[in-house]
Amino acid sequence: MFTVKSGRPGTVVSTAGQGLGALIMSHLADRFGRKTVHVLAHIGVMVSMVIMAFSTNIIMLLTLRLITGTFQQGIVCTGKILALELFPREVRSHTEAASFIAWSVGIMILALFGYVFRGVDWRYLQIGLSAFSFYALFEWWMLEESVRWLLTNGKVKQAKKILKNATKWNKVEYKKIEDLPHFMKNQNQLKLRLTRLESSYDTLPDGGEKGKRDKTVVKYNVIDILKNPKLRVNTLILWFSWQVFPGNYINEYSLFK
Repeated sequence: MFTVKSGRPGTVVSTAGQGLGALIMSHLADRFGRKTVHVLAHIGVMVSMVIMAFSTNIIMLLTLRLITGTFQQGIVCTGKILALELFPREVRSHTEAASFIAWSVGIMILALFGYVFRGVDWRYLQIGLSAFSFYALFEWWMLEESVRWLLTNGKVKQAKKILKNATKWNKVEYKKIEDLPHFMKNQNQLKLRLTRLESSYDTLPDGGEKGKRDKTVVKYNVIDILKNPKLRVNTLILWFSWQVFPGNYINEYSLFK
């Protein structure tokens, strides 16, 4: 067994994992769904934190910190996307404000938690912190997939099922929701998109007759975001903020040690 004398290396490695997770998890969420990646990432955080408590050397500890940071961004990125896509535009700013309040409260609870576990081995604190993610084992049945993601990927039946459950919960007739202009418009656009997709064919490079159906869909990446002036400015501001934000965490150790 070994003891941890400084938290700075772990913070640096965890931040690097968060950067890696932000790069990977968002793409996985686009492909496999927001809910799937969110739940699996949350379970990954819990498991990696528990294993971390039994680290036998510093290399194992830092490796697990990197893995935890990667999974942690899987929770954050997909959680933000779910909040944006599940709620209407009018209240999206409220959900963002609520998430910041929850984050602040969590930080205060973390400080209290650390005070309670003061003077004991850090491994007990590690296991105690991992217990906060225990509900991740049941989160699959607590969350719904993003309706927007389902419709975009042609999963209309699943989207309707979620909407029906939402109407039952809110005591609203599903027929009224289905007949709303914006919902009908989304369905019509989806049907038109799928029709065009099914009717498209590939032309062979050598000029041969048309053969296999072209099942490809236009994919977007970070370069497309930078092409839009407003999105480019917002993205650069966020990138700069995230460069400064981790530095505050790391430098706190120098201020208070």
